[in-house]
Amino acid sequence: MICLIRNLTSINPPINGFDILPLPGEITPGSDLARIKYYRNNLAHYDSNTMDITYFNTAWRDISDAVGRLGGQTMYQECQGLKVKILDQSNQEIMLEIKQSLEELKELKLTMEILKDPIPWHIKELIKKQIEDWEKKDKMFVSTRASDYVMEQLQDNSCLTLTAPSGVGKSFIARHTALLLKKEGYNIIPVYSPTDIKDYYQPGKQTVFIVDDICGNFTANQQQIDNWKQLLPVIKTIMADKCCKIIVSCRLQVYKDDKFKILSPFKSCECNLISDKLCLTSVEKTNIAKTYIGTSMTDIDDLSSKCDFFPLLCSLYHEKEDVDVKEYFKNPFDVYKRELDRLSEHGDEGNYKICSLALCVLFNNQLSEKWFKR
Repeated sequence: MICLIRNLTSINPPINGFDILPLPGEITPGSDLARIKYYRNNLAHYDSNTMDITYFNTAWRDISDAVGRLGGQTMYQECQGLKVKILDQSNQEIMLEIKQSLEELKELKLTMEILKDPIPWHIKELIKKQIEDWEKKDKMFVSTRASDYVMEQLQDNSCLTLTAPSGVGKSFIARHTALLLKKEGYNIIPVYSPTDIKDYYQPGKQTVFIVDDICGNFTANQQQIDNWKQLLPVIKTIMADKCCKIIVSCRLQVYKDDKFKILSPFKSCECNLISDKLCLTSVEKTNIAKTYIGTSMTDIDDLSSKCDFFPLLCSLYHEKEDVDVKEYFKNPFDVYKRELDRLSEHGDEGNYKICSLALCVLFNNQLSEKWFKR
C-alpha cells in the first residue's frame, strides 16, 4: 500500500523517507503512514511470543495517535478500546494459532540448522557423550605449569602438538584445554580419522579439533602419515582461520621419526611434557598424589616418583581397590611390560625397537653411533 501511495499520490514523505520510523514531531499524513508501516513490519517479523511492556506501550501509543490523525476521533477511540478489550473465543483461537505458528517456525529453524550442520546427528551424540566423560574425569585434573603453558601458546598459535612418552598426560591436558576453550564458546570435535577434520570444518565457527596419538601409538604409521599429508592444504586453511584451534597429542618416538617431518603444520608449536621447562615439579607430583592416592610422596617409592609415567601410575592406582600404596609403587614394571608387549605387536619395526632398547640396557645406555657405521 505504501508503495502505491508514495508513487501514485502527492503525499509528502517523512524527512528520512518511508522506510525509517519518523521523528516524534513529524505528524504529517506521510509520516503517520510511514509510522504504521514501520511498526507493522517490525511486529510481523518479531522472533518472540513475548514483548517488553515499555516497547508495547510506545508502539500502541504511536500507532493509535497516527490512526487518530488519519481517521479521526472515532478510529482513535476504537484503538483505545481494543487495548483493554477482553478476547472473545475467535480472538483466542487466533492467538493460539499465532503461538502455534511461532513454535512451528522455531522447530523449522532448528531443523534447518541441523540440516546445515556437516556433522551427522549420530556422530554429534557420540561426541556429546565423549565430552561428558571428559568433563567427569576433568574434575580430578591437577593444573601444572605444562597445562598453563599450553593455554598461553594457544593464544598465538592455531595448531599445537603435545609430545611425550606414554602415561605422561598428553591426552588429559589436551582434553582439559579443550574444555576450557568450550567455556569460551568453542565447539569440541574429537578427530577419529584424518578426513573428519576436513568434513567437519566450518569456516568462521569457533572450533577446537582434538587429535589423539596422531600417526601411531608406538611406531610412526606410514599409512596415517600419508593420509594426513594429503590433507595438509586443508590443515593450513584451518590454521589460517582465527576461529579454529587444533590440539594434537603425539608419542615422542613418533614425533621424532624422520617420516613425521613431512607434516610440518604439526611441528609448528611443540610442547614437550618431559622437557626441563614443562616436566612435573615435585610440588605438582605431590598435588597429583594427594588427588589420586590421598597420600603424600613419602609413601611412594623413589623409582616410581621419578618415572615419566607417574601420572598414569596414579590414575591406575585410583581405579584399583584394596591395594597397598607402598607395594604398588615399589614395582611399576607392569607398566613397562605392557608397553613392550604392545610394541611387539607392531611387526618388524616394533621388534627392531625392542632390540634397540635391549642393546641400550646391555650397554648401560653407552652405545656409540660409530659402532653402527659401516
